Amino acid sequence: MFELVRKNRNFRNFWYGQLISQLGDRIHTLAVIWLVYSWYNSGAAVGAVLIAATLPAFLVSPFAGNILDKYDRKKILILSDVVRSVFVAGLAVLSFFEMVNLPIILFFTVIISIGAAFFNPATMAIMPSLVKKEELTQANAFYQLSINASAALGFMVGSGLIALIGVTAAFSINCVSFLLSAFFVFRIVYKHIPGHIKTNFIEDFKEGWKVTKGIPLIVKLFGPIVVINFFLAALFILVPVFAEGVFNKGSAGMGMMMTGLTLGMFIGALLMSKGQLKFKTQYLLFFSLLFIGMAFFVMSFVQNFYLHLLMYALVGISLNISNISLMALFQKIVPNEVRGKVFGLLTSASVSSQPISYGIMGLITDVATPSAILLFCAFALTLTSLYFLIIKELKLV
Repeated sequence: MFELVRKNRNFRNFWYGQLISQLGDRIHTLAVIWLVYSWYNSGAAVGAVLIAATLPAFLVSPFAGNILDKYDRKKILILSDVVRSVFVAGLAVLSFFEMVNLPIILFFTVIISIGAAFFNPATMAIMPSLVKKEELTQANAFYQLSINASAALGFMVGSGLIALIGVTAAFSINCVSFLLSAFFVFRIVYKHIPGHIKTNFIEDFKEGWKVTKGIPLIVKLFGPIVVINFFLAALFILVPVFAEGVFNKGSAGMGMMMTGLTLGMFIGALLMSKGQLKFKTQYLLFFSLLFIGMAFFVMSFVQNFYLHLLMYALVGISLNISNISLMALFQKIVPNEVRGKVFGLLTSASVSSQPISYGIMGLITDVATPSAILLFCAFALTLTSLYFLIIKELKLV
């Protein structure tokens, strides 16, 4: 499994950087969510932070995709890391002097999210240039496997750091992780092949949408991707609500729940990287989403902390199986010269429903029971899973 890392210097540097960056990101995420929930004891307040983290990605990603096709993707990755490190450092300083409040958290979260809106599609777009085409599925699976392990470690370490020395240390670690990520990306040997050059972003967007419409399978997957992300977003709103409001476990409980989710994603990536799931993409997508719906259903009825951890792990396993399947599928069917545009649009589509969900679910969480919310989401996700069975184009890949 480590053969690809050992033999491929470019992939190895890319992998090192993301391992470190994911560790810092998860510590930072845990710190911000716990800080805001501890201030307000409100799902709506957590929802506001998550909106700030996702809305810029929806607005910026289509234009970011066009930039990725024009300019050097390696340089964009480095610039995104450096800019985010500067702003996270600023947040750490303000936190140290106890000058942090909700508006400041929201402002810095928006800036960091804009950086991520360039960085995330860039990682998808550059990956096929780092490995051979026949290695893409394995590379994506191993990449997901590794960053999920790093993320799980980040949640575990983060919960301890927050309890022992506070959120300032968490922000500082994330700042350093961005700089280390930039260093390893800098070591990648990569020659950018620019796509069609235009100077008008609107024309670029139209061209990207035209290319995307020319691939019927992608068009048919837009809808379910949006719906799935809408209902999955509820899970993140409910993490602090269950950890503190239902189970009274505090930041440690929140860290354990997020660790369960990421360990599950680690297992899902492991199964995909070893080729253990020899099913067609269509069935992988159907069953993974069906199991997510089942996990939501169980959590809506059983109020047991350790069973919830198990269900979070099941969600993680299923989520990464579907993510890796979709990523490999898109990378294979989208031409290199327009990958930036298409992946930018896909990123925008995948997160388009999340800000709305965070707002709605955050408000509902303050007036409805967490169990009722999970039950509704379980029903919607189960219905959506059936859609994958009727897409004819999926039967051919």
